Amino acid sequence: MPFIRKSLRRDSQGFGADLRELRQLRGYTREALAKLTGIHTSVIAALEEERLQDMTDPEYAERHVRALATALDGSPQFFLDKYREVLQRHGLRQENKKVMRRRLSRRELMVSSRLMLFGAFVILVAALGGYVFWQAKQMTAPPPLSVDEPREGMQLQTSHLQVSGHTDPTAHLSVNGVAIIVGQDGSYDTAIDVPQGLSVVSIEAQRRYSPIVNMERHVLFERSPELEDVTVPGATSTSSTPPTN
Repeated sequence: MPFIRKSLRRDSQGFGADLRELRQLRGYTREALAKLTGIHTSVIAALEEERLQDMTDPEYAERHVRALATALDGSPQFFLDKYREVLQRHGLRQENKKVMRRRLSRRELMVSSRLMLFGAFVILVAALGGYVFWQAKQMTAPPPLSVDEPREGMQLQTSHLQVSGHTDPTAHLSVNGVAIIVGQDGSYDTAIDVPQGLSVVSIEAQRRYSPIVNMERHVLFERSPELEDVTVPGATSTSSTPPTN
């Protein structure tokens, strides 16, 4: 299929008319050209109709002109020259110098990159410091401790006493100086023997670097007189009364 080519002279017609005619010669609608280049149809229409005052930055729009000319197999420099002539004729180039996007120099880019890296480093150090502080606070803070059993002032009928409650799963726990295993949920449950009379049950919990948390329970163990008179089967009788025939 033969390609249609047209020679565009600088003084033939306006910039927008040349751009529109080239698009039509290539067989593109504005929508198709917008899809090809990624430039919105409203921008293409504004360029073709030379409504350059509708653009917030005519200098920046030069990139669109170059992209459209390249996509339409035209001469980018030809269209850029005509576009700049339109800007100069309307006085837009001089009026928009203040709003032009200034290109950063390589030195400025390096400084900006270093500032970004420094900012990221500061954030990382702050986050790491906060985490270390939180960990240190967790290790030095006293663990929670609760005692479910025994109750304060509990009276016992046997020497066996059940001790249970909750604490921090990472805490070291002891009951009357004997280490007790703490479950993954922080619960503990153990049995101890107490002597007859009033006893103090001391429960202590401590993290590695924290103060010791101590809770005490007072219990009373009194053997029932009925239990003292019970003769254990097989035991030798201590009675002084002689057996009768």
